[in-house]
Formats: sequence, structure tokens, C-alpha cells
Amino acid sequence: MREMMKHYFVLGALFLSLCCSLKAQHREIAFEHTTLQEALKKATIENKMLFVDCYTDFCGPCKVMAATVFKTDSVADFFNKKLVSLKLNMLSEDGKKYANVYKVGAYPTFLLLDGSGKEIYKFVGGQPANKFMAQIRSGMDPKNHLLTMNKTYASGKYNDAFMQEYIKQKIKMFELKDAKELAKRYIERLPIERRSLPENWFLYSERYLIGTKTFDSNYLLEHWADFLKPIGEYKVYN
Repeated sequence: MREMMKHYFVLGALFLSLCCSLKAQHREIAFEHTTLQEALKKATIENKMLFVDCYTDFCGPCKVMAATVFKTDSVADFFNKKLVSLKLNMLSEDGKKYANVYKVGAYPTFLLLDGSGKEIYKFVGGQPANKFMAQIRSGMDPKNHLLTMNKTYASGKYNDAFMQEYIKQKIKMFELKDAKELAKRYIERLPIERRSLPENWFLYSERYLIGTKTFDSNYLLEHWADFLKPIGEYKVYN
């Protein structure tokens, strides 16, 4: 009996917590119903960045974002004041034109563009409102880490630690073609004795790199034991 009462108490507490968290939301992001080019013109006129929600009708996380985060008052108020916003169905004629331009490899992908259409920031995946807004605020910074990393790579002045993080960032954004090409270049210029360093293990364990031309299977077969001590048996064998 006591256990049953305890069970009901926990369920009641969870229900009350859920009810308290579901505060009424009355506003939502005012998305433009137009083409990307027309939205860019509006962003230019209003001197704002353009936010683009790259989605598809079959994308579950896209639907969750549309039904929750985009209808959160605090999010809507910020967006409607600071940004011009566009929902871009990537399977529409307009969407298909920009899939390669902005290297959209997963949904939802979120873009911040300037009035000329230049990519200022990009991130991928559904997330709660607080994390979503943290990404947006970070991306609106003209010195955000993506622009900084792209500039550093273009300069040719970077070290191995930068390349490791740059490859990981490309994977995170699902720019997998770029990630594979960068990994290939990085591996090719690494001295043999440095390839088995712990920080390079991701090149041989990252699922998006394994099985590609980037993946140096011969090296791994010949040097897998070199990874055992720094990485550990569990990770190497699994």
C-alpha cells in the first residue's frame, strides 16, 4: 500500500510539473511566405540578417521545432524584432536550388545569412528553446566561431589542433563531403609516427569517415596496437 501511494505521489508530482511548464504561449515566429531571394531583399531593406529554417515535410524534429520552439513567446519576440525569417522546404523547387549552395546535409538545418546571401552561421538539429537561442545569439556575432574558423583555414596559417576541430565542425554541420576531403588532406600530411596520437583516433573511429577514401584502413590494420595504450582496449576493439 505504501509503495502504491508513493507511486501515485511521484506520478502526481510529474503531472503537476508538466502542467506548470506548459505555460500558455501566444506568439510565434513570423515566417515569410516567399522565395529566398525575395526574403533576402527584405532583409537588406530592413538591415537585418535572414534566418532560414531548412526543413522537409517528412522531418520529425522539424515538426517539433515548428510546434514548440518557434511558438515560444520569448523566441518569437526576439526573431520578429531582430531578424527576417523564412521557412525553406528543401524539396521544393526553391529549396533544391540552395541545397548545394549552403551544403544542407541534414534536417533541420538553420542558416543565418546577410543581405547578399552570404552564410554567416549554420547549425543543425532540433533542440530546446534555450539552446536554440544560444546558437542564434552566437551566430549573430560578426566574429562567431564558424566565420573565424573559415577565415583561419582560408589563410593557410593553422596547426594540427585547428584541423582536428575544423574537421569535427564540418561533421557536426553534416558537411560530410568537406569533412572527408579535409580529413584526407590532414592525414596525408601527417608524419606516420603522429597518426596514432590520441587526438587523431577520431579519424579512424568517426562513422562518417570510415569506409571512405579518407579512411586509411591499411594504416589502421598495421598500427592498431599503437592506439591501445593511449585510447584503451574498449574503444579500439569496439
